[in-house]
Amino acid sequence: MLCPDLSRLALPTGGNADGKKRERTEPSAELVLLAVEARAAAARKAPKLMALVEQDTPDLWDEETLRDVNEYMLKDLERHNMAHRYEVFVNGLEFHHPEEREISATVKRAEALMVTAQETDTERQRLWYAGRRDIDPIDPRLFLMAQYAINRLFLARVRRMDSPHFFDPSSYARSVARLNDATQSLQRSVDALKRAVHASSSAPKPSLVVNIPRAAAAPSQPYDSDDEPPTPPGFD
Repeated sequence: MLCPDLSRLALPTGGNADGKKRERTEPSAELVLLAVEARAAAARKAPKLMALVEQDTPDLWDEETLRDVNEYMLKDLERHNMAHRYEVFVNGLEFHHPEEREISATVKRAEALMVTAQETDTERQRLWYAGRRDIDPIDPRLFLMAQYAINRLFLARVRRMDSPHFFDPSSYARSVARLNDATQSLQRSVDALKRAVHASSSAPKPSLVVNIPRAAAAPSQPYDSDDEPPTPPGFD
């Protein structure tokens, strides 16, 4: 069987039209070394972060430590495939008590507040570039505390369901109180930022005053009655 000569059809030769495999780009030695060092640093830091999670004293941590603990907790949830259980936790599908449903509502409120805060801060940044430098941003620690409270409460509930013998009611109550405090603090900051942004956006813009130089006045001439127009009839 004869095969047609496709080269006469002037087909495009881009992509993988020639049937050849693309050359696999190997990462450079520098990138490999950086990845290895990053994994080693994370492994060295993990025991310390685990101990901090057990201590549960975020008020004593600086901003960097609080951020590292949050990242550690989120990675731990991903490692244990907790995405579905987190959705159940937030939506309150397994909550059988009114107080737990209230907790679910508070979690949703905190997550919505963080989104609103980011959107409002984007408007603040736009005003900042326009010259309004007097509007203060929301303290990043408020975001970190709200996220920590949510993560901590979720882990406490998972422990309560999976290992009830190791469940600590006092720790759970502290997590609930911390979530309420973090949500209220974030709400106050979001409201203050909204007022500042709205007041700045609705403020009247200063009008542009253009000074146009007047033409030089002509030299004065003596009065001459002949220059007056004639009086119309009937007005004598």
